[in-house]
Formats: sequence, structure tokens, C-alpha cells
Amino acid sequence: MPRYDLMGTEEFAKYNNMAYDNAGFTRQNLNMSVNTDWQDAVFKTGMMQDYNASFSGGNENSTFFMSGNYFGNEGTVIGTDFDRISFRVNSSGTKGIFSIGENLAISNSKTDEMSGNPIIDVYRMTPTIPLYDPANPGGYGYGKQGVADTFGTNPLAIADFANTINENFRIRGNIWSELKFAPWLKYRFNFGYETSFDSYKFMRKVGNWSLNQPIDQSYTDQNKGRSETLLFENTLTFKKAFGKHDITFLVGQTYQKDNYNQIYGTKRNLPMNSGTGQYYEVLNQGDSPVVGGFINEATLASYLGRLEYNYDNRYLFNAVLRRDGSSKFSDANKWGNFPSLSAGWRVSNESFFKSEFIKDLKLRASYGELGSGNIGNYEYKSFVNNFGQIVMGNEQKLYPSATQVKLSNSELRWEKLKQTNFGLDLGVLNNDLRLTADYFIARTEDVLFGFPILLTTGNDGGNPISNARNG
Repeated sequence: MPRYDLMGTEEFAKYNNMAYDNAGFTRQNLNMSVNTDWQDAVFKTGMMQDYNASFSGGNENSTFFMSGNYFGNEGTVIGTDFDRISFRVNSSGTKGIFSIGENLAISNSKTDEMSGNPIIDVYRMTPTIPLYDPANPGGYGYGKQGVADTFGTNPLAIADFANTINENFRIRGNIWSELKFAPWLKYRFNFGYETSFDSYKFMRKVGNWSLNQPIDQSYTDQNKGRSETLLFENTLTFKKAFGKHDITFLVGQTYQKDNYNQIYGTKRNLPMNSGTGQYYEVLNQGDSPVVGGFINEATLASYLGRLEYNYDNRYLFNAVLRRDGSSKFSDANKWGNFPSLSAGWRVSNESFFKSEFIKDLKLRASYGELGSGNIGNYEYKSFVNNFGQIVMGNEQKLYPSATQVKLSNSELRWEKLKQTNFGLDLGVLNNDLRLTADYFIARTEDVLFGFPILLTTGNDGGNPISNARNG
């Protein structure tokens, strides 16, 4: 960290007294026996470690590669640290018409996050404030009214009393296999998988880190989440040349499922081990429990086909048709069809084209539609809050209640981007200079947009999503 030549106690007292005198205020009763260098106390020399080992091999029918890595980063500010260990393996093999391979990566990381803003506080805290003060809750120094007035925070105290740890364990990879029935016919299966386990823990110990701070009880806030994505892909490819004709035809199906779930809990007044001075941070200790959790799920299924035709490298044609279905839309609007067509003419390959200057000339035209379902998972459903209470009856008794807090729109449908394109590719001077020009018209229809509405409508769940219409 950069170090600055800051005032010591004597120099600071001189200018601080001058400032109070000029303002007509009573001087602070500065503690002249203290001369704290907050930069030395908070900043340290960081250290970065990065170790890698890898091994690979193979022959004409198989290959493999594996590697391991450790990365450690001790921060230049107290209370900051990062560690990660990772492993990776790739391999593939072929026997006859069958091929198989996989890619796998595993990593685990742990982060001790920075507490507060110590990079600023080393300049806010004055040299007349001691690092430690037994008279304060928790035993750290952070100023005193009339003696050392400051709005700064003791970085050592907040790093000790408010600590955040984040951990992440992740697995991601895929396995694929191919069957080559003939040189011109191939089937491919791919399975992709990714999962991530996240753990968050915040620990608040008893103790203060700034002047006039109210005393807070100890508590821990913890949550654990897991995300999981599964991907299945099946494709069948036909590719064959007949004289001047070159045809590629592909049909396929994909299916993707995403899941994220989280549980969380908070406990207060955690007991302390009198022998070690450490808190019991597990959630079965303390009192005033708060618990919760949620699950988000989404699926996307697609069917696709693609035809590519090339005649004598002069006339090019491409057609694609996708049919996508998303769980983010209601059953009536779940599916959408998205076609696209393109054609090209390589004029420079025609027999009538004679030019020494122009070596390549290609004209292109295309039209395509793309669908977007980039919204939340349950926007077409209503949300009900069942934690409410209501007073009813002559005796004015309190009863549990439920109310709709988020409006629904069951008519949500796919957002569509329709684009028409005309293009030209030109190569001159023996193709040493290439130029490309495109003219396109893009139009987005049924834009998915969150429309703000008044809370007086009863909506308390954010702006409801709807498809915007063109005026």
C-alpha cells in the first residue's frame, strides 16, 4: 500500500489547536503521550503464492491432461485473505466409430473480506488516539468526546468485531460422446453439469469501533446456497459433397435446467467460551432465531434444425429453425418459433468475373428472428404474503392473514428481435486489403419490460413485467 508522510502527535496538536482557536472553540484535551502510526498498524506487506502442476500425454487414439493449482493472497490490509485450490482434467479417446471425452474442473475458494473502509480510516484516525483502550467496550481505541473527536473507525476493531467469510466450492464440466455411423453421418451427445456451493458467515462480536457507537449484542448471520445447472444436447449431423454440391444438415434437441436454493439463519446473544474468549458461532447457540429459505427453478427446452448448402463455392444458402420452450412463461405462451434464412453469392468465382484488382467479391443477405426470455423465473405468477395479521370480529381478535403483494401477468410471451441484413465482402490487392460493409434493419417486438405502478394498487413486489407494444 502507498504510505504517506502523516503528522505525528506534536505536529498534529499544533495545527489542531490552531484550528480550534481560529474557530473560537475550546481546545481538545489531546493525549500527548500517544503517537499512533495508523498506517503501520493497518497496512502490511502482502504476499501472493501461485503453484501449478500439470501432466499430459496420449497417442493417436487418446489424449489426456490434468493440472492442479493453489493460489493464495494475503492482503496488504489487516483482516483480508484469499485462498483457492483447483483441479482440472481433460481426456478423450476413440475406438472404431465411437469417441468419448470429458472436461472437468473443481475449485474451492475462501475469502476473508475487508471490514469497513480501513484505507480511508487510517487518515481519519488521529495520532493521539491509541490502538487499544481498556475503558471502551471491546478494548479498542477510537477517540473520546472532547479529547479526540473523530468520525473515523478503528480498523483493527472492526476487523475483529465484524468479520465476513465467504466460501465457494464449484464443480463444472461436461462429458460428450460421438458415434460416426459413416464418414457423412455423425451423432453427438453432450451432457454439461455445473454446481456451486456457497457459504456466507458474518460474525458480530460485542465491542465498539467508533465514537458514539451504540453497544450491539453479538450475533451471527449465516446462509448456504447451492446452484445447479444440467444441460443435455443431442445432435445428428449429415455432411456430404456431391460433385459441386456440398450439403450439411443438422437436427438437434437441447434441454437445460437451472436450480438455486438457499437457507439462512440468524442468532443473537451468542455465548462465549470463557477459557479461550471465542464465541460459539453455530446456529444452535444464542437466541432470537430468524430462519428462512427459498428455491428458484427454471427450464429451457429447444428443438433445432440447420441446413447449409454450397454450390461450387458460388451460391451459399443457410436456413435455421428453432423452437424454444421456457418455464418462465405460462403454458399458453411457453413456446416460440424462431427462423432465420441467409444467402450469399460469391461473384468473384463466376466465369464472367475478370479482375486483377478484386480477388474476392461476395454479396450477402439474411433475415432472422431471435427470442429472449431474460426475466425472473415466476413473473407470470402472483405472489402471496402469508405472514400478515388482521383484526376481526366483535372481540377484535388477531387472525393470521394472506394478501397478494405482486401482480401477475399470465399473458407474458417471448421478446423477439427481427433483423434483416444486406452485406458485401471485398478483397483487393491479392486479398491483402479486405473490406466489409453491412446494412441492417433491427426491430425488437414485445419487449419484456418492468412497468412502474403505484403502491396504492396493492402491488408491493416490484414493477410487474409486461410485453411493451409499439405505439
